[in-house]
Amino acid sequence: RPLKMRSSFVPPATPPQSRTSTLRISPSRSPTCTAAPTPSSTSAPILTGRAAVQHLLSNHDHFLFDQDGVLWHGNEPIPGALETLALLRRVRGPHSAIFVTNNATLTRAEYATRLESMGIPGVTADDVVTAGSALALLLTSRYPSVKKAFVVGEPGLTEELRLAGIDVVTADDHAPGRFTVDDFSALQHDPSIGAVALGWDRAFSFHKLCHAAFHLQSPLRPVAFLATNPDPADRAPSGFLLPGTGPLLAALETTVGRRAEVAGKPSPEIVL
Repeated sequence: RPLKMRSSFVPPATPPQSRTSTLRISPSRSPTCTAAPTPSSTSAPILTGRAAVQHLLSNHDHFLFDQDGVLWHGNEPIPGALETLALLRRVRGPHSAIFVTNNATLTRAEYATRLESMGIPGVTADDVVTAGSALALLLTSRYPSVKKAFVVGEPGLTEELRLAGIDVVTADDHAPGRFTVDDFSALQHDPSIGAVALGWDRAFSFHKLCHAAFHLQSPLRPVAFLATNPDPADRAPSGFLLPGTGPLLAALETTVGRRAEVAGKPSPEIVL
């Protein structure tokens, strides 16, 4: 399976369209580089071999790598991935590779540890962007007055929000069981909650959905609505589709009649 490496670019001297490229590493590790067409061209030029590598390394400072399915499958690195990263980091510096993921179940620090265990040494949390860290940055930059958020998600999201200075409230401490209309009616709005954030949650439940919907309908103040990503599903090792964040998000959006602001891919917010 090809390895796709998307690169960020420095302020260009030529039109931006000509400075974005994709490097494809085939199973035989023979690279080709397809440069984006300029307005005057009708087909993209193809660079191969050393020319492709030289083009990328000479024209870009940082390179963005997806992780699951791009650098590894499960716990196994994809052939050629480690060698490509080693070459890039040796030539352009140890922090030239930025590792991006829509997975918000782990923190950036935990991903750095995982990358280290995969044979990529010297990675720090600053070299990693998760949908959780992107959501935290989006919240604090776009809504600086918000200091408290109700969160549906796993520790990778809640911890990134806490690291960004956000007080996190969840419904995880509520006793399991049927959540009734009377339970919903007994909820009280908290005027300090200024956002609802949703990520993938393998303990998602009706009572979490009710709490999130309730806070989004606060009459006390405007409440921001953010999500890590809209991914519909992921393919499990069994070959069957496992529900992603998208179905959880659709349930909440349908309930309140609002669209969330998405921080992860395909939103550009994750790399801005």
